[in-house]
Amino acid sequence: MQTSNVKSAAQDANVGGWVLPEWRDKLDPPSPLSITLPQGRLESLPHPETQIHKPGIAVLADVANLDMVCRDQYGFTARLHYGQLLHSVQARGNVQINLAFVPDIPQTLATRHHLRQCGFTLDLLRPKYSHGRLRANADTAMAAFAVRWASDPTIQQVELWTGDGDFLRVYDAIRQAWPEVSVVFRSFEAGTAVDIQALEEEWIPIDVRYVEQMVNGERRMVWPSSDRVRIHELRIADCFRY
Repeated sequence: MQTSNVKSAAQDANVGGWVLPEWRDKLDPPSPLSITLPQGRLESLPHPETQIHKPGIAVLADVANLDMVCRDQYGFTARLHYGQLLHSVQARGNVQINLAFVPDIPQTLATRHHLRQCGFTLDLLRPKYSHGRLRANADTAMAAFAVRWASDPTIQQVELWTGDGDFLRVYDAIRQAWPEVSVVFRSFEAGTAVDIQALEEEWIPIDVRYVEQMVNGERRMVWPSSDRVRIHELRIADCFRY
């Protein structure tokens, strides 16, 4: 077959963005977008402009704060389902960092197991006595990691899962140093600082959809359930709002 005929046949094989592999190297010039597939299969030429870009997200969770408020609002056996909440964030972007700050005490063993199952990396906080109480404050460690990941060029959003108003300083610092990075708070409405709630779109309340309850020895999501249970849970939540 003449060279011109080979080239013409190869061009005829390139129909509607599909190229037969046996004709790929006959085209002049070769397409830089071609992908090597097994012989005899058709391939589609991908177009970079059609790729959907999702922002890189770093999630930092203040477990002591969230668990305390969750129990106060929904009862002692209630627990935040961190996996469900993380899944909702993954739908909005590419979660590159998911780090949970957990007090290193026996009472958090079940929570730590749950967090690991959900894919979180744990930063265990050694508790200390302060004003006669045992505390494991995540402020310093979580603030340091928030600034660390806000400075990373692959991160466009930092999510702070806490209602602690002390983290507003971290929010302000990141906004000033890296204005292109957004900072979002997620927390239960009860127990969240008023100034965090005033951020509006940069504060996302955690509602009952992400809470599970111990029922007959099994963990079950509070929502959805029967209308009677829904009303009961919502009334309990209202009692703890302030």
